[in-house]
Amino acid sequence: MLKLGSIRFRAKCVRHPKFNPARDGLAAIKGGCPKCHLLLDIFQTHARLVALMRQAVPPKESLAKPAANTSQLVLFRDLEPEALLPPAPAFNHAEAAR
Repeated sequence: MLKLGSIRFRAKCVRHPKFNPARDGLAAIKGGCPKCHLLLDIFQTHARLVALMRQAVPPKESLAKPAANTSQLVLFRDLEPEALLPPAPAFNHAEAAR
């Protein structure tokens, strides 16, 4: 069993505080800044670790929200559409002629 704890990591480059490795990537590193390179390495390593963990144990489907309750719809699944409509009232010709 491998136990990994939850780690919160917040870091910014002092010279390039707007650099975001997730959004900007390698092309946004200015002047070969070593701290920006480290931040990018940390981000890429984390992404690889998460991908490997998901390959080892896929996420459980039971954590997803259950679908809407369709138990009532199942009752009517096998009926013909005409059977779902209320019966039409009988037309009485004798009463209509009065």
